[in-house]
Amino acid sequence: MTEQTLKSWSHPLGDRSNPLVQLTNLAEAVGGYYPLGRNGFWHGGIHFDPGTDARTDATHVRCIADGEVVAYRIDSEYPLSTLYNVSNEAFQAPFATGFVLVRHRLQAPKIEGSEAAPPELTFYSLYLHLKDWAAYQQDESLARPAFWPEGAELRVKQTVKDIFVGKPNTRGLNVRCRADHSHAHPAPVIDLLERGTTVTISGDGAFRKLESPRGPTSLRGEDGALRGYLSFQHLAPIEGELYRVNSSSLNVRAEPNSNAGTAILGRLPRGAEVTVSGEGDFRKLESVNQYVHFASLEGQREPQAQDSVVILGTPAAIKAGELIGHIGDTQDPDDAHPQYRLHVEVFSGQNVETFIRNCRDWAKDLPESGRTWLKFAKGTPVIAHQDSFNASQPPSPTAAGTPTGTDLLLPKSLLNGLRAEFKIKVPATGSEKARNWYRLDGLFNTAEFTPLDGWVCEEVGVTPWFNPWSWEGYELIYNDSTPREELAYSMSAAHQLDEQQQERYLPFIEQAKKGPLHKRLHDLVADGDDGMLTSDELQAGLRFPAIAQLISQLIIHYENEWFGGPQKWDQLDDLMGHSGSTPNPNWVASKERMRKLGWWGEVAAGLGLPESGEVYHFHPIALTLKFDKLDACACGCCLGKVFSRYRWVRVRTNHPDTTYYGPVYHGTKKLDSFAGWSDLVAAGKATDDERQIVIAMSSNEGALDAVQAWDWQTFSAGAMQKTVTPEGFGEFPQQIYEFKVENPGIYDELFSQCGWTIERESGKARIYYSLPEAGAGKITGEELYDLIKLGFQQGDTGFPKESKPLASIAHAILHESFQSKQVVDFIARMHAALNKKPVGYSHPASDFFKSRLGRALVLDHDVNAPGNVTGDLKRAVDRLRQQHPGLSEDPNAWGVNRTQYEEELVEIYGPSRHMNHAQERYNHLRGLL
Repeated sequence: MTEQTLKSWSHPLGDRSNPLVQLTNLAEAVGGYYPLGRNGFWHGGIHFDPGTDARTDATHVRCIADGEVVAYRIDSEYPLSTLYNVSNEAFQAPFATGFVLVRHRLQAPKIEGSEAAPPELTFYSLYLHLKDWAAYQQDESLARPAFWPEGAELRVKQTVKDIFVGKPNTRGLNVRCRADHSHAHPAPVIDLLERGTTVTISGDGAFRKLESPRGPTSLRGEDGALRGYLSFQHLAPIEGELYRVNSSSLNVRAEPNSNAGTAILGRLPRGAEVTVSGEGDFRKLESVNQYVHFASLEGQREPQAQDSVVILGTPAAIKAGELIGHIGDTQDPDDAHPQYRLHVEVFSGQNVETFIRNCRDWAKDLPESGRTWLKFAKGTPVIAHQDSFNASQPPSPTAAGTPTGTDLLLPKSLLNGLRAEFKIKVPATGSEKARNWYRLDGLFNTAEFTPLDGWVCEEVGVTPWFNPWSWEGYELIYNDSTPREELAYSMSAAHQLDEQQQERYLPFIEQAKKGPLHKRLHDLVADGDDGMLTSDELQAGLRFPAIAQLISQLIIHYENEWFGGPQKWDQLDDLMGHSGSTPNPNWVASKERMRKLGWWGEVAAGLGLPESGEVYHFHPIALTLKFDKLDACACGCCLGKVFSRYRWVRVRTNHPDTTYYGPVYHGTKKLDSFAGWSDLVAAGKATDDERQIVIAMSSNEGALDAVQAWDWQTFSAGAMQKTVTPEGFGEFPQQIYEFKVENPGIYDELFSQCGWTIERESGKARIYYSLPEAGAGKITGEELYDLIKLGFQQGDTGFPKESKPLASIAHAILHESFQSKQVVDFIARMHAALNKKPVGYSHPASDFFKSRLGRALVLDHDVNAPGNVTGDLKRAVDRLRQQHPGLSEDPNAWGVNRTQYEEELVEIYGPSRHMNHAQERYNHLRGLL
């Protein structure tokens, strides 16, 4: 077991929204909630699937906390089940059994001056239903988990840019005929390996021998074997059967002679190392040694085994936010096609009851500064919002309000991040304590499940704050229901049992109803007094933040889902309508799936987990949020080595070409995946047309978190690639300044605490950087420009690599609130662009272009070359009017043929715009709109 105590936490799919939103989003999962699934069975984890993807990034599965991988499994190919749909048609359905099991060590902070050992807990996180090995083999771009060992094979990096005369249109890695290569006397190139090619090599040094693939393509026959003969007199011995070509070049012939009619299969350059056999003037060519530059290759990680559980004798360290894998495909009988599904769960085999009791005692002596969760107790009054509320006229603490129906705990980071107008500070007076008022829309609910929006009051020194180690609000439940009792209960609650079955299974139903888990859940979310809880009622309750939080604070001691043999599920045959005379093939397939998914018996003994399979289960997201500062990847610390180097040549008329080098990160989240579109449309801040236009045009720019610094600007960021000029000004500093005014708390968390500050100078926003990497004090202008480019110049190596300053920018602009800022700015930029008038015309671009494509072209142009828009529009309109003599200057007077004229104008304007890659960008937008 590692001695490293975890320090950082991460959401498994990168959700950075506020804690209560993270919890309620899980209610949208298609099939699995904590602690019951849609089928009513015990469910010790949570699901991420298409129902939850509005707020998550399903491209990568991340480790939730620092720890060590102890076991994993990857399918060679997804196993298949024969299932039957509602029409009783059989089909083959995949189900991903791949998983990763990580062990973590959670330890309370030490108390200054105390010799006592802090409480600690070993727990595990499980990530189930991951991609199969075939997916990685088919898609070389899929990142591979770092805990996979590095295999014997390597692959050519995607950044290699060699060109071989035999393959002029292909970039890759040159293969040379000998290892003694130098810039002064380069070894000739005999072939090229395309990017991503898998190879094996041997030897040491800068250039190493290529073992596979072998031989230049010109010397291969149809069967892939080397062939041909060459003149022995032009070979110089090296050792054994290895020779070096000693002439300027040497023909390889199809037959062992030099007759004029003998076909020449290829030529070998001077210095080529070859192995030959036989005797005489012409000897048989057996192989050609080839060498490649080792620094142009990267390790190809591979799982140790496929289809079987791998238990790591030496656990592999992993950090919060690092890659666990990718979500695999699973298909159920009701699914029209396979869907992605990730199951995440957290459990501990230790005595958690004792651990929590010790933590609560320990927390009493922890400093008050560590109390980061504010508790609004059940009954806290919520004052309805009034537009007149402000710092000089706050809500009255004696005003009548609607009482909350439950306790609610809120982290300090969420309260600090509220917009300025959502917080009112009232200083203490001689007779009253200081108060902090918070406007919390949609966060509270009553016992009747009615949302409460409004103001709540923190009375400073009275409203309690809690340390996370107090485990405030957490409750332990010892569940003892059997799977048979649970299924009978859920089928009865859903009215799926007939009268006879209801009577037959009544003892099982009553036993489950009396059980502590169902009883507690019923008390929280059921709307009747019959003691029965349906999956629909559970889902409805989980959509209320306070209820979702209360359920997430249940720690449940129960048999782990992945423990047990076939007999565990066979006892349910009668309830599932399966018998020898009336088989239920879908249930038979489900039982076989559970058998294959079960892993407990293979790893439990080696890890010291309970033989009974009974462990304490935690809600994974609640646990990460509890100890996290809400941002485990603060300042982009989890981003890692993702910045590549990019070369760009600036071509200008009457100026010499200028070559620039710099870092680039393409980002992970496209603008079409922005979760707040519906909110903006509902609030009147965007229309559906604007949404379509902005999404299409942004695909010509970058992801919401894209950052690059490869041109003459200091850097550019975001979906619209707003820039920072070499002097530190520009559109991006202005955007951050506006965000600072709108969201001061979040600005401080995302930018100020990461070294980036914005100041107003001469009426303009200017950006400064002041982290240790920048040296003493704040820097901007030329110093900042040089710092950003440092390590990414022509002579630098080791890509991709880190860039801490830009990583913090990429991280900040992906925050939910900054995403909204980017989108609103994008729409505002479109309005500004469409208000521009062609030179000499009195009507704006919006009058000429009514179509989505036309408007997208103007926005695309304005973002990239704003100074050229009005002139290019004039030339395009002039040309259109030349083609149609007498056509009015006023597009509103174009009459019934208006649509045709606009289509022609689009075809003229789109490819002729003065900007980079106008034709390609036009073609791309036309394909989308």
